[in-house]
Amino acid sequence: MKYRTLFISKDSPIHRLNPLTKLTVLGFIIVSLYTINWIHFPILLFFIIIFPIAFLGRVFKEFFKIILKVGLPLILFVFIFQIIFFTGGEKVIWEFSVVKIKLEAIMFSYLLGSRILVIISSFLIFLLTTNPGHIMNSLISIGFPRTISYVILSTLNIFPYIQSKANSILDAQKSRGLEVEGNIFIKIKSLIPLITPLLFSSISEVEQRALALEVRAFSSPYPKTSILKIKDSLPQKIFRITTLLLCLILIIYKFYLVIF
Repeated sequence: MKYRTLFISKDSPIHRLNPLTKLTVLGFIIVSLYTINWIHFPILLFFIIIFPIAFLGRVFKEFFKIILKVGLPLILFVFIFQIIFFTGGEKVIWEFSVVKIKLEAIMFSYLLGSRILVIISSFLIFLLTTNPGHIMNSLISIGFPRTISYVILSTLNIFPYIQSKANSILDAQKSRGLEVEGNIFIKIKSLIPLITPLLFSSISEVEQRALALEVRAFSSPYPKTSILKIKDSLPQKIFRITTLLLCLILIIYKFYLVIF
């Protein structure tokens, strides 16, 4: 099946990095988002880290396309929802009937939306530039249990799998004469014959994966070997340790501010 993962195989500095290094950067981005309280920090992070990484990884076109199709609608929905239903705040800048738009609501929505943008972008670039098999092998190499590594890998790949499966089912239903294009009511109606096959096919896929894992002795307690060797280097190891220490300092600093 096509597009089972988001990974795009290219020769770039980002692709050549060890998956653990990219995971460490991802963790640092998420930790810094919630420990540094400056309201413009997420947007600054997006432009000085996310954008350059997308260019260096040569996946900017795919990255930008997915952000526009998936990320932007979600962010706009959260932004508008929070502005309208935000509780608290005193400075009203616009009022219509029972709806009051407050300055505090706009600032909070801006902060929340920019954080969501950075988190989605970070995970997206990680998935676009990292081979899924390399992720699992790297986690196992540092002592992660195989089952937990597989769960992490499956979680990262669940969106592209569902998207691919949904497109296949939709094409099959269209070939049978199902009307899927038109106004919003037609699109909602077309979801019903899509959801049921998608649900049952996903359950069937889980069973097939479980059988495949058992055939390969996945649950065997004996040590396993792999022909896939993930490249690593001393500078990357030093970078990961330094970044993790920085994350720890940020978390301790955040707890210090909350307590004192």
